[in-house]
Amino acid sequence: GEVQDSGDGSLNGKAIGGANTTGSGNVCRSASFTAANHGIEIPDDPSLDLTGSSWSVAFWYKMMEDSSGGWDQIFIKGNGSRRNYAMWLRPSSGKIHFRVDPGNQGLDSNSLLTPGAWYFITGVYDSSTLKLYLNGALDRIATGITMDASSDNDDPLYLGKSAQYNTIQSKIDEFMVFSKAL
Repeated sequence: GEVQDSGDGSLNGKAIGGANTTGSGNVCRSASFTAANHGIEIPDDPSLDLTGSSWSVAFWYKMMEDSSGGWDQIFIKGNGSRRNYAMWLRPSSGKIHFRVDPGNQGLDSNSLLTPGAWYFITGVYDSSTLKLYLNGALDRIATGITMDASSDNDDPLYLGKSAQYNTIQSKIDEFMVFSKAL
């Protein structure tokens, strides 16, 4: 199926590996990943290359099972060796790992996600600070994070599975990218 961008950017994506793009979400229809190889691929666009001094990503997320024991990808802009920004579930922990390049700088959430619950997750980069919010509450901050234009890449934005990482049974709804800190 196809995922339609409801914003001004027309950044439509396509389902990969059999992902369901018409599942029931928290706000409207969601991307539903029921196998490790399910995902959404959104082609590269300059508006997705977040290398400025302030930006944010926000989305609804529901994990339907515990961690697989490996790095369970939530999203990534880039590929296995070159990432602009990304989030995973940390192996066997239920914690979110949010990081940016260069140098895979990032943070782990303080909170553990519980399978079956919806979470509104917001990742913010503001100058040299990464912030992670869960359901509107600040969960964790990391300072001294540097990001530059060399982090830019021509790779797609992947929700769920990418070429390098699998996902777990989960849903993503209303994925949004902002060129400012929220």
